Amino acid sequence: MDFMQEVNDGLILANRRLREDLHELNDHYQDLTTVSKEALKRKRSTDVQCTELKQIVRDLQQHNEELKRRAADMEDEQKRARKKAQDLDGIALLVEAAKDL
Repeated sequence: MDFMQEVNDGLILANRRLREDLHELNDHYQDLTTVSKEALKRKRSTDVQCTELKQIVRDLQQHNEELKRRAADMEDEQKRARKKAQDLDGIALLVEAAKDL
């Protein structure tokens, strides 16, 4: 009977330790779950921000291409204006030369 009591006490003690370990593991599992949920929220937020930034970059690239086209058009217009100014200077010189004759 004493032997059975010792075995029973040992089993009760082992059971108590297992419950404590299980309780501790459950607490760690809950912490891990909380951290995982927070990490998932942050990842989703980062994904949304990344998508928004990609769209902004595409818009800026499109705007940049438009500005490059405008700059090229303005340079062409400036070249034509210089050519016209040179032609007008040449005509003015001819007019002066004609007056002198």
